Amino acid sequence: MGISRDDALAALHEVERAEARSLDARVYRTSGVQLIGWGVVWLIGYGLEGFQPRWAAIAWPALVLAGILFCFAVVRLRGSQGRTVGWRWAVTGLSVGLFFGATYTLFPASSPAPAAAFPALVLAFVYAVLGGWRFTRFLLIAAALFVLTMFGFFYLRSVIDFWLALVGGGALVLGGAWLMRA
Repeated sequence: MGISRDDALAALHEVERAEARSLDARVYRTSGVQLIGWGVVWLIGYGLEGFQPRWAAIAWPALVLAGILFCFAVVRLRGSQGRTVGWRWAVTGLSVGLFFGATYTLFPASSPAPAAAFPALVLAFVYAVLGGWRFTRFLLIAAALFVLTMFGFFYLRSVIDFWLALVGGGALVLGGAWLMRA
């Protein structure tokens, strides 16, 4: 007794769907851990900006480097140990650093609030793109981060660093926990 062509195609389609769900779950779990790490970076970095702005200027580069190294370690520990992983993270980290450095050089902030809000909006944009292409949970995290950042910018400008530390960092931590359960 043989299998029909339609049954074989249906079985192949089901295997493809299972592979896609498995990839999505793996990406969400890995990204969830990384988001929690970045949420902690935000809590510390923006908290320092609110309490001690001079220390924040020194601490942010170290915090960002720690976040990048943490993300690299998570990817390595999760089984993506190909040689290109380290190179990709290094290029990504360097690109992000150069982008922010160039942006702040070309368009100096008129006050601390735009400088504080800009990284959150860029991150919301990146997550929105990821969510629009495939990983829909990122779209909801992007929307929350965007709305919370803009609310803080317009209505809590004088305490935006604390707002982004608690709400932005908290959104990343909660979003990361939500992704890990996918």
